[in-house]
Amino acid sequence: MSDQIRVLNVNNLRNRLDSQGLSLDLLLGYFFVILASLIGFAFHRRFGIKWEYIVLTTGAPATITYILLFLYQIKYQYIYTLVIPAFKFFVFRNKRKVIKQTYLNIIDNIIETDKEYLSVTQIFPQDIFLKNTDDRNSLNHQIKILLNNLRGVEIQIKVVCRIATKEDYLNYFTDLKNQKKFVSKQTSKEIDTHLDEITELFARGQFTTKDFYLIVKQKKVENTKNDIDLLNQKTSRLQDNLEKVGVKYKPLLASKIESFVTENNLNNKQDENDEKNLGDYGWDYFKVGDTYQTIYSLTDLPTHIQQNQIYLLLNNNLEMSFDYHIRDTEKKYVQGRARERIATIEDEQRTRVERGGLRSRMQDQELSEIQDFDEMMAQGVEKPFLISLNATIYSKSKQDLDSFNREFIETSRDIGLGFSPLIFKQEQSLKAILPLCSPSKRNTHLLSTSVISYLLPFVSKKIHHKNGIFLGANHFDQSPVFFNLFSEQNYNMNIMGASGGGKSVWTKSQINRSSFLGFKTIVLDPENEYVDMTKTLSGEVVEISKENGINPFGITNITKESIEEQIETLKLFLSQFIYDRNYKVGAELGSLLTKYYSDYLAKKISNEQLNMEGFLDYLEKITKQSKNIPAFLEDLQSLRLGREYGGYFSNKQNVDISSNIVCFALKKLNSSEIILNSAIFLISKLISNIAIKKEHRILLYVDEAHLFLNSKISSKFLLSFAKTARKYRMGLVCISQNIQDWNEENGGAEILRLAQTNIILKQTTASISAMKKLNIFSLSKEEEELLKTTSQAGTGIIYRESEHIAIDYQVLPNEWRYVSTSHEEDTKLREVEYD
Repeated sequence: MSDQIRVLNVNNLRNRLDSQGLSLDLLLGYFFVILASLIGFAFHRRFGIKWEYIVLTTGAPATITYILLFLYQIKYQYIYTLVIPAFKFFVFRNKRKVIKQTYLNIIDNIIETDKEYLSVTQIFPQDIFLKNTDDRNSLNHQIKILLNNLRGVEIQIKVVCRIATKEDYLNYFTDLKNQKKFVSKQTSKEIDTHLDEITELFARGQFTTKDFYLIVKQKKVENTKNDIDLLNQKTSRLQDNLEKVGVKYKPLLASKIESFVTENNLNNKQDENDEKNLGDYGWDYFKVGDTYQTIYSLTDLPTHIQQNQIYLLLNNNLEMSFDYHIRDTEKKYVQGRARERIATIEDEQRTRVERGGLRSRMQDQELSEIQDFDEMMAQGVEKPFLISLNATIYSKSKQDLDSFNREFIETSRDIGLGFSPLIFKQEQSLKAILPLCSPSKRNTHLLSTSVISYLLPFVSKKIHHKNGIFLGANHFDQSPVFFNLFSEQNYNMNIMGASGGGKSVWTKSQINRSSFLGFKTIVLDPENEYVDMTKTLSGEVVEISKENGINPFGITNITKESIEEQIETLKLFLSQFIYDRNYKVGAELGSLLTKYYSDYLAKKISNEQLNMEGFLDYLEKITKQSKNIPAFLEDLQSLRLGREYGGYFSNKQNVDISSNIVCFALKKLNSSEIILNSAIFLISKLISNIAIKKEHRILLYVDEAHLFLNSKISSKFLLSFAKTARKYRMGLVCISQNIQDWNEENGGAEILRLAQTNIILKQTTASISAMKKLNIFSLSKEEEELLKTTSQAGTGIIYRESEHIAIDYQVLPNEWRYVSTSHEEDTKLREVEYD
């Protein structure tokens, strides 16, 4: 199945569907002619009036009426669609224009009107544009099933595209304010600043949002209960099918319904005097309150329609709404009309050839399309539907409305969809698109299930997760993104992108923002890039160097219960510096450590001696007394101050990691793999000791992850951590440039698979190819193109299983003091913010 589908032009069949009321004009014309003839004949017989007078007074007007109706029906539609509306417009222009649409009541979340009942469901579609071809085809198949199950149900889909306001996301502000009770004073201040800056973004109208509604109607036939039950059955059936498509939904409650009908110019029938006047009124616009509006109708479709056409139209950042009216037709009747038309065309073509002429190419094309349409219906894979699509553009001034209209027309033409303003019929069209009305039958299209599935607006997703944090704006529609990067299922995450793509900016600001939700952060920083940020946010920097080492004997608080585990940790740590390792060495080293800690508990060793220098002094003392000096003792002397590895692990002070943000600055360890691996080993034990208590949710950020993946010991630690972190409410966040760094040999590919969330920023062509070889990320062509061509730092894709979100990361003003890593990156990100 391709990304586009052929649109069969069978609207000529629509004009022949008597059951749809589209040929009543001709029937009316026949009636006038027959009636005039009968009257004329009666007058001639009764009064003897001459035939000439009869023809002049009755026959001629009836014939002229018929001819006009015939011309409208067959060819000159502008007589009805343009001339008559223009006449009404100019004659009645000064008449007071009133929008008056009422409802009677709201019963059990159902709207009651004079003639029908309506249910309103808010729907939350997927972002289909960032799906790969297989996923798109699967979704379209489910949408076709949804449509084919309508069976006599008339539905309206309403999409409202507007500027987002703070009120749309009040629960985010409320949740963060409540979170202040559980965080430090410093973090509480950061939350206040964060919320103030997001409020300013909303006030500037920087974001858009889209609301999707499904409206189902049921005519009043029997008693109220039966009609409402029937409506609920229809709605429930549709909701079940929406779920299969992956479209979430939420029925509107009575309080929300009242807001919905008010926003759509509907009045309660009890408020008869509450009418909305049309202010300024022109041939292609009108004004309600302080808002100017122009209504368009979909008039032309291309020969082939693509899946992204509606997506691009919905996401052009104009304030507008779309109204779809969809109802199925009688399939057998449409097939009958189709076959009648096929026979008529074939007869006309055969007659033309018999008279020595050529076949009409236009009729051959019509014949081919109607035959294809008939075949699809006969196979049962398609159903015929009547659909109308209206778009309404909104603006606060007439000048802006003219500008927005031009932009909308240009956009629709660029993507191949023909929208035309309803000239001289704006008021009539407004009443037609209100939720309680039906559209004009003259603006409908007869289309198959497949074509409609490509036209439906289930293509743009609002990202507002529970416990989510503000990230920025959706790259395509500029809606705000509040995303929970750390789901309950898995806190693991990877951030990857080319140099200058915004990895560090993402990471630094997320460290601060995740602290709002109570996360404790530990950073392994091999380039000391996060040191200034940690100090700025009042965190703790632990620099491991010859001058400021880490004390391996202070990793665990020493108790009788913890000594065995501490001994095992120190055995593994010290064995890294013993060149001739065997099982005897391990046993002997374990015995010495046991004696050392026994003497400590017996208070023969002070706290001041519980460090590397004290331990080595102790070993020399007891081995001299026993005259049994182990061979490995000389190897361990390299850990003394002044020796090869001296200082790195000779600090007498224990590491303080009680702060909310702890950064292990490892830059001075990069020259020695054994020192780096040993430091990582000790840090992992520190983290494990915190994790076992389960007092905090902890995120371990590993910058320049390729340095660790290239070491067997470090990569083994990362893989083990990724597998077990969830049990201890922890998460592993790895940051690296090249996707090539993550492979099967070093365990990197498995770490990618274990991560619930991956942030993919700007990528090179080679990296995109490497992704395909890993067979972990299933990227669409649009995703690949975005990642290869984006020039904005921070723009990328959040990849989480079925959720793919293209995002422009938003750096807030208060975050500039610690996020930028270079002048070039700083400039790029500031350009994004100002734009």
